[in-house]
Amino acid sequence: MTTNQACANIQLDAGIANYRYVFHFLLSQYEYIKSLGAGSQTNINAGIVKKLQIPIPCPENPKKSLEIQAEIVRILDAFTAHTAELTAELTAELTARKKQYHYYRDKLLSFEEGEVEWKTLGDVCEIGDGNHSSKYPRADEMVEFGVPFIRGTNMVNGTISDQDMKFISEEKHRELKKGICKRLMCLWLIEVRSVKLLTCPKNMQGQT
Repeated sequence: MTTNQACANIQLDAGIANYRYVFHFLLSQYEYIKSLGAGSQTNINAGIVKKLQIPIPCPENPKKSLEIQAEIVRILDAFTAHTAELTAELTAELTARKKQYHYYRDKLLSFEEGEVEWKTLGDVCEIGDGNHSSKYPRADEMVEFGVPFIRGTNMVNGTISDQDMKFISEEKHRELKKGICKRLMCLWLIEVRSVKLLTCPKNMQGQT
C-alpha cells in the first residue's frame, strides 16, 4: 500500500504504543487537530502530526503500559462495535418504516374514478410567493432578535430549522406585503435543482 501527498501514514513502535489506543486518542482530538491546519483548505502536514502529544501510561514500565492501553482499547472497541450494530439495526428499521409509509400512503391516497372530487390547489388554499421586491430586507436591516425571516437554507427535513435564522424588526415586518405565514400551512422551496415541501411550525405561523 502506498499513499499520496494528501495522506500521512503513522507507523507505531509496538513496544511503546498500541495502535488502536493511539487511534482512539487521535479520534478524540479530532476538532483540536483540525484547528491546527493551515491554508485555505486547513491542511494538516506531517510536521504538525509529528508534534502531536500522545498520553502514555506508566512509561517506566512498558509491559504494564501496553496492558493498560490494551484494556482501554478493549472497552472502546466494544462500544464501537455496539454502536455499529445499533446503527445497522436502526438503519434497517428506518428503511422498513419508510417502505411501510410509502405502501400505506399510495394505498390510502389512491382513488377510483368518481370516488372523489378533484380540485386545484388554488381552489382550496391561498398561494403566494415570498418577498423579492424593493422592500426585501437588506443585510444591514437584520436584527439580533425579532421576527424570523425564513430563507431556503432554513428549510430542512420537512420543516423549518432555526439554525442560522435571520431576524427582521417588527417595523420591517409590517412593511412587507408578501410571504406572511398564516395558520398551519405548507411552504414550497423551488430551486433550480429541487423542490421541497414542508409544514410551517405553529410557533412561526403569522411570521415572514
